[in-house]
Amino acid sequence: MPPPSFRSKSLWRAGPYILVWMAVSISLIFMNRGIVKTMGCPAFLTAWHMAVSSVLVRALRCVAPPRLGLFSEERLEVSLQTWLTKLLPIAALFSTSLAMGNRAYLYSSVAFIQMMKASHAVMTYLLNALVGAELFTWNKLRIVILVCCGVVLAVTGELHFRMVGFLCQSLSSVSECARIVLIGQLLNKSGLKMDPLTAISYYAPLCLVFLVPLALVTEMPSDWGAFAEDLQREVGFCWLLLNGLVAFTLNVFVVLLIDATSPVVFVLCGIMKDVALVVGSVVVLHQAVALQQIVGYAAAVVGIQLFNLVSRNQDELEAKGLVRGSWDVVSRWLAPEQAKADEMGELSNHKDSDVLSESLASGSTRAGSPLAGEPLE
Repeated sequence: MPPPSFRSKSLWRAGPYILVWMAVSISLIFMNRGIVKTMGCPAFLTAWHMAVSSVLVRALRCVAPPRLGLFSEERLEVSLQTWLTKLLPIAALFSTSLAMGNRAYLYSSVAFIQMMKASHAVMTYLLNALVGAELFTWNKLRIVILVCCGVVLAVTGELHFRMVGFLCQSLSSVSECARIVLIGQLLNKSGLKMDPLTAISYYAPLCLVFLVPLALVTEMPSDWGAFAEDLQREVGFCWLLLNGLVAFTLNVFVVLLIDATSPVVFVLCGIMKDVALVVGSVVVLHQAVALQQIVGYAAAVVGIQLFNLVSRNQDELEAKGLVRGSWDVVSRWLAPEQAKADEMGELSNHKDSDVLSESLASGSTRAGSPLAGEPLE
């Protein structure tokens, strides 16, 4: 464990990245909702994000200082077979996730969508366990049930429930979780590992292959001139350009945040962002949330934290049980110095006990006790 000064320095360094990442992420979600609600073109908007990212990620690779660590130094050689059999299916799932996620804003509130996204961690685990990529444990299954019950409470408590919005977000969530599993199965196992921005440089152009035809089929206006005029009047080309820049900036700050923090802090930041989005949608957009939804979402958030806890300390929780093991892990996290002192005390007690046992055994041997292995009279 690093000394307190090192931990403080790390947290101080991560602070600006956390604040900017949360601000950019929340801003993008509200911007996307506003544009989709106004123009009703989620596939076009998603394709626009991919087009902007395709251009900017290549420009950033040329100008970014190596000390930032945004890109890996090694240049990947990707064959045509890899493009078609590995990258293309992942890009298809990525396109579906983004397009359906943006379409859900047409029918459902921001709070409702964020509550549904609470199921992503356990859904990814179930898919990984199904394909044999992750070990199944009963402790994790219990937490999966808790998260699922919380999400069900949040969904069924929606005051303005619309089945179309629910189905759009469900398809988006399943596609996103399947994409994560597929990355592990198709890329990581074959040794083709990419940093996040390099992955975008490959996925973004491929996503356009799926998004542009989808947009043309489902959202193509009958009069392009009138559509452009409405877009300029209702949204503005400058706002649309800013939206694309914000989408790309979010990807950059994800890389910086992961580099500046630990996975634990990154997960906590994600939960804080989701809670802030739910609160913001209620306060800013005046979207109504039922008490049942609050209780269900709180249960899901607690379940996600327990799930991450079990994943990082699986052996200990399997040995001690879910409740006792979780308590010990949380105690160590809240008071690391005290936990270290207690651990040293336990080791000292065990050592003293071993010395005493050896002393008693030695004395018994000299006295001719049956403990020495001699026969009884």
